[in-house]
Amino acid sequence: MDLVSIIIPIHNEEKHIKRCLNSVINQSYVNLDILLIIDKSEDLSLEICNEYKAKDSRIRVYSVDHGVSALARNYGIENSKGLYITFIDADDYVDKDYIKELYDALIQNNCLVSMCDYIQIEDKKVIDKSHYGNKKTISSQRLMTDTMYNKVVGGLGCGKLWHKDLIKCHFRKYRYCEDVCFCVENLCEKDVSIAYAQKILYYYIVNKNSVTSRKEVKDLNDTLNVAECILQFAKDGHDEYRDPARALCLNYAFFAYLNANKSDDDSVRLRKRCLNWIKKLRASVLFNPKSSLKTKVACLISFISMKIVSVVYYIIKK
Repeated sequence: MDLVSIIIPIHNEEKHIKRCLNSVINQSYVNLDILLIIDKSEDLSLEICNEYKAKDSRIRVYSVDHGVSALARNYGIENSKGLYITFIDADDYVDKDYIKELYDALIQNNCLVSMCDYIQIEDKKVIDKSHYGNKKTISSQRLMTDTMYNKVVGGLGCGKLWHKDLIKCHFRKYRYCEDVCFCVENLCEKDVSIAYAQKILYYYIVNKNSVTSRKEVKDLNDTLNVAECILQFAKDGHDEYRDPARALCLNYAFFAYLNANKSDDDSVRLRKRCLNWIKKLRASVLFNPKSSLKTKVACLISFISMKIVSVVYYIIKK
């Protein structure tokens, strides 16, 4: 039974961390190396984690001063002891067989990475995020292409079990969508098989106080930074991803534009940056038969007026 490292970055999560840790320490797969990376927490997160450490020798607690969960995860990677690594966010939790199912799928299919389905929970509303039915493996090219075309949510760093040797690139210092960039750089360099556990094992909680939910301008700018990074990756000898990367970049530009809805100077600058990308990419994405219908409709409307795009977006959002 191989050692599996579980890396959990923690920033002011005293309200959620116990639920997460209980789901981790009660895993049916017991050979675990649990790294709790406390990053600039000002609440009782550190005290709670030390309480769990005193009860479970598999837990290691680190206190860092990064302020970015991506760098906290990198710190965990660098200090991990396991042959395999998985990431769990502190406000989420996992099924008791999360590690076992991912590990078994990986070993049985002779893969270096495995993934599972997950459930998204927001305001007690549950959304089933299933992916590929009864398939036992998926090619990394298909998963990441589908992700870039917004057909599946396969670019999450969580919900996967990684062989340490497969992780060639660490997380970039972004606060938003950094896991998509991480997946692209580690799964798209060459086509690899991903074992698919075919079960819902990860529970993703939409926390209104998280970076993802707040949608601040500096974080939305990172959305475009990630998109540009992925576009550049495609240009640097990965032509099979060029069209999907354009679609992803355009979707991120629309997303950032529509959520940068304040009148301050930073928001205005961000919207101009988004608009430049939208104008640059919309024609090629519009005439790409693999682009989603929603993206094509947004492209068409944007030729008329971005105000209409905004109105449609908020009607759908409600």
